[in-house]
Amino acid sequence: MGAAYLLLLALVFFILAYFFYGRFLAKRLGVDNSRKTPSHTMTDGVDYVPAKAPILFGHHFASIAGAAPIIGPITAAVFGWVPVFLWVLIGAVFMGGVHDFSSIVASIRHQGKSIGEIIEDHVGRMGKQLFLIFSWSTLILVVAVFTIVVAKTFVSVPASATASILFLMLALLFGAAVYRLHIHIGVATVIGVALLFTCVYLGIQFPIALSMKTWIYILLAYIFVASVTPVWILLQPRDYLNSFLLYALMIGAVLGIFIGNPTVHLVAFGGFHQDLGYLFPIFLLRSPAAQSPVFIPWSPRERRRNNWIKRAMRASSAMAAC
Repeated sequence: MGAAYLLLLALVFFILAYFFYGRFLAKRLGVDNSRKTPSHTMTDGVDYVPAKAPILFGHHFASIAGAAPIIGPITAAVFGWVPVFLWVLIGAVFMGGVHDFSSIVASIRHQGKSIGEIIEDHVGRMGKQLFLIFSWSTLILVVAVFTIVVAKTFVSVPASATASILFLMLALLFGAAVYRLHIHIGVATVIGVALLFTCVYLGIQFPIALSMKTWIYILLAYIFVASVTPVWILLQPRDYLNSFLLYALMIGAVLGIFIGNPTVHLVAFGGFHQDLGYLFPIFLLRSPAAQSPVFIPWSPRERRRNNWIKRAMRASSAMAAC
């Protein structure tokens, strides 16, 4: 079967889901653009800082489009491309999208609090503690896996390490330019994106070669600093600029599929049992794209600083599916 037909079907499905199911969810949740968000009512310049819609969208999209939604479905494809395709379509819209959208709205309605704090308000302290134990344990595994993956990447492709370090410096400058110097977002974006690709070029020209162990220590230090730094200083501008790389790659991939129309050679259905295990629950664990960024709403720092606009929220959930 031609991949272009599958892609066209997916795009039509996601567009319809965005306009119809997204509108249904917004109505059920009582989303109102006139209602001020915590970033406006509780602005403090640190934890509560309004964000412009494009920056907010890029931040949320880049947070979603990580390695897991790419690697997971590829790994799960041993069960066949049909289960993966259906799971990405149906799961992203009716599970991942709903989860993210409702979690964001819940956070807004509770002064930008994290899900753990919201659970304490409605379930009790014990519920919060159980949830935090679960989330903390899970995040330890996630951080460990991604630290090793990134460290291996930096060792095998030293140019990516240099580009990443320069990019982080650029993100700091971009955040200061937009939020402190109040430079127009259009001007800052043009300069920032140009410098972003310059970082990639400089990375190729001046690769940094370090040992695996050294990179692990550096990455763990970075993770700690990034987790306690206000989002508008580092993570938000980093994700916003990074989103342009993702947009370019996604547009290129879509054009390539429509132009080349490669044939899908994978078996449609590979059976209920493979070397990985049985279809359920292994398939659900190996194909997390449909679940979207299940960790994002756990962090209050990711919620407090943003001006969550209804269309940006719905659109980010739709883009997660893509």
